Amino acid sequence: MALVASGSAQANQTISNAALSERVETNDEWIRTRTGIQSRRVSSPDESLNDLAIRAGLKALEMAQWEPDSLDLVLLATSTPDDLFGSAPRVQAGLKANNAVAFDLTAACSGFLFALVTAAQYLRTGVMQRVLVIGADQLSRFVDWDDRAPVCSSVMGLEPLPSKPPLQRPTDYWVSGCAATAAAAIP
Repeated sequence: MALVASGSAQANQTISNAALSERVETNDEWIRTRTGIQSRRVSSPDESLNDLAIRAGLKALEMAQWEPDSLDLVLLATSTPDDLFGSAPRVQAGLKANNAVAFDLTAACSGFLFALVTAAQYLRTGVMQRVLVIGADQLSRFVDWDDRAPVCSSVMGLEPLPSKPPLQRPTDYWVSGCAATAAAAIP
């Protein structure tokens, strides 16, 4: 198993520290010196987690030079699905990955890592040959923007992985990016 490509997507809307300081008692310097944050990405009301996951997934598939129908599994690691019963099937349909099974895995910040390990097991057994793992959260939907503390954003990324050579030890797992915002495609 190896990374073969990556893709990413981020929310379209940006909230700067200056804009945030108009709503709560804070300023750009206070936020920057304590967090390093200059602005944060926030999903607009018409932008869904599925939209972001599909955009990122298509970029990863393009970079990997994989057709969506070549996928066996779409695994979505998220704590903020658009649907109470899961979003992976809608992401799978949006990708036009008609031959793939799809399911959600919810494990908060460690979700991407758990999804990556789960995908690796499907690949190691030979049951699946290509898996797209997407780690995505849209936490900005739950932030009280009238509170001084929000620093969450809505972003995601992807990385494709092939099933060969097989992993020999736990340290062979390699994760790029933050678990809450990264993803992997695995052939």
